[in-house]
Amino acid sequence: MFEKLKKKGFQVLTLHHAEAILKHDMADAVTELEKVRKSVSQMP
Repeated sequence: MFEKLKKKGFQVLTLHHAEAILKHDMADAVTELEKVRKSVSQMP
């Protein structure tokens, strides 16, 4: 989870329960968070 962000050098810490919720119940939210973080990191 959040592999794209980790490859870019971001440190991502998820606790097991939180990770399970995101992976299984909120997968779209993970994708959205990754897109937002990517766009923010491209700002000057």
